[in-house]
Amino acid sequence: MDSVRRSLLLAGLVAGAVGAAHDAGAQGGAPPCPPGSPAPTVTAQDRQTGAGGALTATHDIDITVSDLPDGTRVDDVQISAPAGAHVIGNDTVISDTPGPLPLTVSWTQFDPDECTGSTTTTLQLQAPAPLSFGKLPRSLQPKKIRFHGKYRGGGWVLTALLRPNTDRRPLEMRFKGVARATLPKASMPFKTVLASLRDLEPGIDRQRYLRGPKWQITARTNFKRTALFLEAGVKTGSSHDHPVGYEFQALQGGKLLLRVRAAGKCNFSGCTWRKFSVRYPGP
Repeated sequence: MDSVRRSLLLAGLVAGAVGAAHDAGAQGGAPPCPPGSPAPTVTAQDRQTGAGGALTATHDIDITVSDLPDGTRVDDVQISAPAGAHVIGNDTVISDTPGPLPLTVSWTQFDPDECTGSTTTTLQLQAPAPLSFGKLPRSLQPKKIRFHGKYRGGGWVLTALLRPNTDRRPLEMRFKGVARATLPKASMPFKTVLASLRDLEPGIDRQRYLRGPKWQITARTNFKRTALFLEAGVKTGSSHDHPVGYEFQALQGGKLLLRVRAAGKCNFSGCTWRKFSVRYPGP
């Protein structure tokens, strides 16, 4: 999560720096507009919930600044948000915190005379619905795949629907694996990747991979970005058994959504696990 926040913050800082430089050059010390001057209309739309939908924390909120009521054009529009929120491209705001989000909008106008103005507006962001994978498939239910003290199964697939009000913070995936029929040691570090769920985050349409000895986990969204798919399976074409041990965790915003721990032997047709446990808080 920290890396995504830093990326978003960097994007906001770069945009702000470019805007500030442009503002300084374009305005050239233009005086403030007279008190009582008309201000543009500032509107906001949630990119995920769509037109008329509620503004939701963790979502991309698009900001539109109109011209003045008399038709005078406004230029060099700048948007600033409080700490913890991020402005991207100077027309989109993201905040992971529900509640009021104050924004300041400044601009330059040239008719009848050049001057600078500013106005404030406050957005109300509702809390998002938690990301959830729904009911676990049979292959992730230990009691249903246990035979004579061992667990017989293999890969698994989970789907989380990205509804209009779903939490869009990135899915954090953690994985560690060994080529032994034992669980990885607690001291072994995790490999970690982030699966993007917001339109403006890097990698939103890319498949994310986590690989270990003979085991692989992937995450991807569909073309319409309405569903997230999490898939795990054996990574071998051999008919011979190979020892495999792994632990996988899926989190969002620091909250554990799923943990799978397994150790046993696998071939291309499936696995026999000596140890198999699943922690799933549920939808």
